[in-house]
Amino acid sequence: MPDFDAPYAAKVTLRQMLQNRSGIPHYIDIPGWFDNDIKRTFTAESFMDTLKTLELKFEPGSDYLYSNVNYYLLARIIDRYAGMPYEDYLKTEILEPFGMRSTGQIYEAGTGTLAPNYLRGDDGSFEEIPVTNPALFRGTASMYSTAADLNAWGHAVLDGKVYSTAAAREAFNEATPMAWSVGKLPVSESRALDVHYYNGRLIGHLSLILLLPEVDGVVVVLNNNTAGYENMLKIGSKLAEQHFGGAE
Repeated sequence: MPDFDAPYAAKVTLRQMLQNRSGIPHYIDIPGWFDNDIKRTFTAESFMDTLKTLELKFEPGSDYLYSNVNYYLLARIIDRYAGMPYEDYLKTEILEPFGMRSTGQIYEAGTGTLAPNYLRGDDGSFEEIPVTNPALFRGTASMYSTAADLNAWGHAVLDGKVYSTAAAREAFNEATPMAWSVGKLPVSESRALDVHYYNGRLIGHLSLILLLPEVDGVVVVLNNNTAGYENMLKIGSKLAEQHFGGAE
């Protein structure tokens, strides 16, 4: 992005951004980020201007820090090099080929088409919290989907339709994975399976997908009442145990 003249622009690589090893701060470092009135005033241009002012947390490539800014900028790079907006490129290359017809961007969804998102208060009650200026989450946490669509996506990954063999080695490299977490998942007292997993979160909405390549297994858990990531993992692990614990 030749017009993105942040001080770190010449230091950071695409690989480092994909691996969250760029040192670029997370959204929470943006001044006033938790003030909805401030978020509401951002345009695409003013948001980019704000991102330019952020200072690196560490030397690029030297550490890990999850940051949505990485993926927001990557979406802008796709805009430039795909010859079409990120949203259209995603539809053309991923959603339509894999039959993911119930997946899209929350800022493009019609009113009333999405499950409401709830935050739980200290008294145990639930309150629906609208997402302020959802386009700020473009490329990071702006997608809606269904369990069926995410199941299709997971199997496309397992079947080698998303990554080449070389790209899969990079994406699932346990030392420096690209977004995915990599590990072992116990599915019985004597058996643990390789697992690639990833979670998503946006103001009450939570998602989790587990890929179990040894058994061609996919587990998807979706939630809209702030159940918590640990609870999501427990549910996903229990489903994997029930469905794949006896598989050989």
